Amino acid sequence: MEKETAGKPVYALRDRFATACLMTAIGGFLDAYTFTQHGGVFASTQTGNLVLFAISIMNGQFTAALQKIVPVGLFCCGILSTHWVEHHLNGTGRNFWRLGVILVEIVIFVAVGFLPTRTPAILITSAIAFTTALQMTAFRSMNGLGYANMFSTGNLQKAMNNLYSMLATRNRAAGEKFGHYGGLVLCFVAGALVSSLAGRWLTTRSI
Repeated sequence: MEKETAGKPVYALRDRFATACLMTAIGGFLDAYTFTQHGGVFASTQTGNLVLFAISIMNGQFTAALQKIVPVGLFCCGILSTHWVEHHLNGTGRNFWRLGVILVEIVIFVAVGFLPTRTPAILITSAIAFTTALQMTAFRSMNGLGYANMFSTGNLQKAMNNLYSMLATRNRAAGEKFGHYGGLVLCFVAGALVSSLAGRWLTTRSI
C-alpha cells in the first residue's frame, strides 16, 4: 500500500484489482493452453496433475505419470526461487524485482511459442509450470486481500463466503469482496476461453 487519499488506501500497482484480474486471466489462459496443446497437463493446477499422476501410476502408464509429476517439481522450484529473490531484495530499495518475474515469463512464453512442434511436451509444460509458480508467488495481494492468480477454487470459495455474509448481514465490505473475488473467477474463465479460441487457429503458437 502506497498511501491514503481521503481516508481510502491507495495500493501499489502490483496490488491493485486490475493487476489481479490480468494475472488471473493469464492463469486461465496457461492452464487451458498446456492442457489442450501439450498433452493434457495443467500449467498451474498441480492438484489436477497429482490426481492424473496417481491414475497413471495405477494404470501402469509410467511415461504418462512422469509427464504429470515433473511439472509439479518445477512448480515447487518456482515457488522456492521467488521466495529466495523476495527475501534478498525486499527492503533493499530494489522492490522492482517483480518486473523481473514478468520479463522471465515473457521470454519463456515467446521461446515456447517458437519451439518446433516435435519438442517433447514435458519440457514445455515444465517450463510453463515454473513461470506460473513465479507469478503466483510474486503477485498474491489484491487491495489488501490475499488471492490466487493461478487457481479459481480458493477465489470461488471466498466469493461465496462473502456473498453469504453480504446477504445475511447486509455487510457492504463483504459485498465489495464478493465483487472482487467473483471478478477474478470470471477473469480466469475468460483467459481459458481466449486460450481455447486462439488455439484453434494458432495451436502451439497461441501462447
